[in-house]
Amino acid sequence: QQQQQQQQQDDSMRTLQLMTSAKLGPRFKAFIERQRSLGIDFGPSFTGLALSLGGTNTMPMGTLKTGNDWKETALKIAQIASTRRVREIVVGLPLENDGTEGKIGRLVRHFVQILADATLLVLGPGIPVYVWDERFSTAYAAVRLLTTPKLGADTFKSWIDGQRGLSYTAKALLDAESARAILEHFQEIDPKTEKINKERAERISPSKTACLRYLAWKKRKLLRPVQ
Repeated sequence: QQQQQQQQQDDSMRTLQLMTSAKLGPRFKAFIERQRSLGIDFGPSFTGLALSLGGTNTMPMGTLKTGNDWKETALKIAQIASTRRVREIVVGLPLENDGTEGKIGRLVRHFVQILADATLLVLGPGIPVYVWDERFSTAYAAVRLLTTPKLGADTFKSWIDGQRGLSYTAKALLDAESARAILEHFQEIDPKTEKINKERAERISPSKTACLRYLAWKKRKLLRPVQ
């Protein structure tokens, strides 16, 4: 009798698994594969940061002052990724309206290469760095901030209308919210293909110089005598 009950439980479990995969298919798989991610909106003055805790929920983390030393900024981001146990990083790439890379896009790509090198040297080879189209993310973030209580909606409405610029605090809020928008779009599922957008994102590989430095460090660590 116990064997019959166990067999019935096994059959029920297999039926449930088949029903789940048949109903949800790629969407369920894409949801399970989401990992803790860090979204970045890089700019010449501020760099916005947002975090996903492994699911669909995201939150703006704040901003860093970019400064003139982009290597230092990249190291700070790599350290934040380490303390937050981030498994992947995505940086918004500002493309032109026709989808090509302009001057700003090339500058951001240069920073992403620095970030990919810093990530390898600080965190190792297991943390990929991606770029994702960030067109309209800033406008989307501003519209979202319009509906957020106690954030001074008139400030962002005037900025959207082109009437005036943003203050230091408002710009920091906007950059962090833009990073959140980039991260959300990166994790969304394309309704046409039912695949997560991350699968279409471009992964930036570390430079040859960074790889050689990492291998040299790894070799020294392996050859270090055991005390």
